[in-house]
Amino acid sequence: DPLATLPKLAHVSFARNPIAMKKDYRLYVIHRLPNLRTLDFNRITQKEREAARKLYKSKSGETVKTQQLKGKNTFVPGAELVKQQQSKPRLTKADADAIKKAISEAKSLEEVERLKAKLQAGQMPGLTNTSHSNPMEQGNTYEENGTVVHVADLAHARAQELQSLLDELGHRQDKHRTALQILPRYMRRRAASYNIKRLPRSLRPLADPKTGTAKTKRPSRRYRRRPRDLLSSYTNRQRQVKWLKTHIWHAKRFHMNTLWNYRLPEKSNTKSIRPTYKSLRERCLLH
Repeated sequence: DPLATLPKLAHVSFARNPIAMKKDYRLYVIHRLPNLRTLDFNRITQKEREAARKLYKSKSGETVKTQQLKGKNTFVPGAELVKQQQSKPRLTKADADAIKKAISEAKSLEEVERLKAKLQAGQMPGLTNTSHSNPMEQGNTYEENGTVVHVADLAHARAQELQSLLDELGHRQDKHRTALQILPRYMRRRAASYNIKRLPRSLRPLADPKTGTAKTKRPSRRYRRRPRDLLSSYTNRQRQVKWLKTHIWHAKRFHMNTLWNYRLPEKSNTKSIRPTYKSLRERCLLH
């Protein structure tokens, strides 16, 4: 509630705080801080704002509000701080050195934060501090029906599973996309659909299973009857009008027109205005 006096507060986190364990805590914070945009590193959605407004404007919402304020801890400058400092156990020098060594050998930021919290609370890693009468004061435990769960220890034990879940969620958009769809538009080639060597090396394993299972198709009749001498065929086609050296490439992509006894490209068939502008702005463009 004291944070409600800060009208410009937009980002706040109550991680490892006992208030985060209470029912409808997120909706209550959204209701008390209407200008808040991010809570516990998660963006507040419009659906949550409407749910908080609907809950706390009703009669049942007033009951929930009084229940949440009922067990709220107050802070008296000086007295409560001294009491907490006196109740905190003291570690020996050997225990403190062991914790510092574990911090230096930690492999993740979460593990470092967990060990620092234990060092400040006067606990050894893997041991539970029994000096506190209420384990909720540590902000690191959750108690329900006589069962105490150490949240940080549980998360550390399941770190590999959580990381696998995050990796799976991070790649969910590329799960049903082909290798060509992952490439940006300016790097796509039609020939790469049947020749994976035209793809970047990093994407070849993704395209290999799809091309490996495809059956070999017999060449078309037009391909089998193609002229063996391409130079003579190219010369015979220019009896009436002349071709540019890039005529075949332009004929596949442009409307061709005869001008000054030449077949010249007149209008492009591709929808490439946005990629062309992006290449001109960020990379380079050859016209």
